[in-house]
Amino acid sequence: MESEIIAETQKLLEDGGVVGLLVFAVVITVGFVLRYKGFFIPLEKTERKGPVPPEFKALSSRIGQMDARLTDVERDIQHLPTRAEIHEIELQLTRLDGCFGAMEDNTKATSRAVSRIEDFMIDVSKRSKS
Repeated sequence: MESEIIAETQKLLEDGGVVGLLVFAVVITVGFVLRYKGFFIPLEKTERKGPVPPEFKALSSRIGQMDARLTDVERDIQHLPTRAEIHEIELQLTRLDGCFGAMEDNTKATSRAVSRIEDFMIDVSKRSKS
């Protein structure tokens, strides 16, 4: 049992990082505490005597609803971009910002040149009329 827990801990640390290890540790600790307090009864000793109380039915219904909500959240999270993908998008936006800056400089230079040509043409037009 102990070697299985150690193996699972090492696997979680490799796969899930520190957060996964902490979640695993909390779940195991809560399980041991609940078992010690008598909340978990071994399956061999459980015998149902009489109908199931309505509180258990309500609790089972709530757990089912929570499970459905958790499944929805997991499905939504699957489609979110990873940290690496977001970083790549940021890099691409930085490159685009640089390209637009160069285009803006080019446009300003072209605008100044066109303005000079217009001024020249207006001056030539004025000279030809006089």
